[in-house]
Amino acid sequence: MSQAPNHAPNQDSKVPESPGTNLEVVLTEPVRDKSPESLVAMIRQVVPLAGVPQFFDRAYTEIVAALHRVHRSPTGPPLGVSYGLPGETIDLGAAFPIATAIPQDGDVTTVTIPACEVATLTVHGAYDQISSGYDRLLTFINEIGMQPGPVAWEEYLTMPEPGGNPTLNVTQLRWMLV
Repeated sequence: MSQAPNHAPNQDSKVPESPGTNLEVVLTEPVRDKSPESLVAMIRQVVPLAGVPQFFDRAYTEIVAALHRVHRSPTGPPLGVSYGLPGETIDLGAAFPIATAIPQDGDVTTVTIPACEVATLTVHGAYDQISSGYDRLLTFINEIGMQPGPVAWEEYLTMPEPGGNPTLNVTQLRWMLV
């Protein structure tokens, strides 16, 4: 996985607060980029949208345990990989990048995210506001005359802390282009 582009947030890309919140989201300008092939340890499951946080909590714990059993560590921050567009459910993978393949361990498998061209931007703000980043990416993809591909992923560049400030979260969004 490539390093996140070093874009300063564009103040013109602030997303208005959602009703009932005091959280601001800042988006970087989207760009077209190339993403190298990436090997990940993943648990993939179709999940109800309301169950995504619980899925991630369980899956990341299981992946780290599986890596520990084979004396491996993640080589980068956690990922959330979406296959297709969400409806009432989402086909979702929780993953960590790894240097080499690992044997299957329960639901944990090695998956290759292929090298591809992507549309990417960075979201500075609460996870529940990430949809504004995807909306902006879709607009950008249409503006450059491309189509969104079958896979999009989120790279969680900061780890939230219990009771921490969610506006400090930084998430890199990438959407495969076709």
